[in-house]
Amino acid sequence: MRTSKRTTFSKNVASAEPDWDETRESLPNILNWYSYNKTQDDAKEYLLDYAKYLNFEKSDIKLLTTSRERVNTSIAWLSRLLLITLSADQDIKTRIIDELNRIISIEKNKTKATPQVDKKPSVNVQENIRSKLAEYLGEINFQLDLILHSIRKNEPIEFSLKDWLSSNKVSAIQVKNISTYFKTHVISELLEAQAKTCEQLTEAYSFLSAKQLKAYIDVIQQFISDSDEQHLVKKQMLVHNRTPRKVTKSPLKQVAKLKYLKEHNELKSVMPTKIIGAKAIVVYNAESRVATYYECDNNHGLAIKGCTLLNYDVTKSISKILRMPEMVLPTILNDGRVSVRNTLRDIAAKNKTANGRFNDNSLILRVF
Repeated sequence: MRTSKRTTFSKNVASAEPDWDETRESLPNILNWYSYNKTQDDAKEYLLDYAKYLNFEKSDIKLLTTSRERVNTSIAWLSRLLLITLSADQDIKTRIIDELNRIISIEKNKTKATPQVDKKPSVNVQENIRSKLAEYLGEINFQLDLILHSIRKNEPIEFSLKDWLSSNKVSAIQVKNISTYFKTHVISELLEAQAKTCEQLTEAYSFLSAKQLKAYIDVIQQFISDSDEQHLVKKQMLVHNRTPRKVTKSPLKQVAKLKYLKEHNELKSVMPTKIIGAKAIVVYNAESRVATYYECDNNHGLAIKGCTLLNYDVTKSISKILRMPEMVLPTILNDGRVSVRNTLRDIAAKNKTANGRFNDNSLILRVF
């Protein structure tokens, strides 16, 4: 599903806050503005200001001030809007108060806990991951409420999960958990409601027309696609950021277990040992007709481990299906690196996510 381009506020520059006309229709654009221009620290400050405006107890204000708990940014942006406009929107006000009470409750429970003097307190990593995931899903589900509203009003959808995951610096494991959540708890229910195989689910989503339900399914499927792609990117970045070992294998040993196709028709593979330390390579799958351009992301060059390419930049890699290989392959085989990269980039086909894997159908066409 394609989302529309983000709206630019004509009356405001990047440093100025947008005006709210107190309608729900304008909220997605405004919340996106805050997400891109403000930080988690700003969000905490906005919630604290609203708590003071509501005359919370001084003890609670102190807990909110010293708390390091991650706040729901969408709720924080709403508290800022209500404070600026002095709006009396009761539904939004209730959400804000619930968020403030959540943080206060967490801090009070911390205070009640008896500190262990003789040993360090144990940290439950899994519990911390689950807690963070619940916070992330709370913010995403809030955006889904706005998306549903836009779908029913036939309005453009402004929220991008890929951008949200990136701007909030969500970790690889949490991105994977978000994808799993939508795969196991959301999309299956929606597909059952669409197929009308479950009477309860059909009734639950009866407020949406068939066209609106399909649009909502497309949104969830795009969420899954975005989170899977972000997980792959972050996982690859973790591999790239690891400190290289002092003892490195020779090029011959690195490619000893590499699976590749030596030749196909008139095409022949470059010796795989030339990949080690290269700036870029082009790999062509003779069966699927997919050509992939990989570019190195550091000064050490590309490397091989087993059947996997290492040290390539996921964001600069290009992977396209060649519908007419006879038209493109001559350029790949004869032109310079920049020309080859631009040729693949300009092919009118969807760019696949490069995974760096080799198999028995992989031809190593070029090494730069």
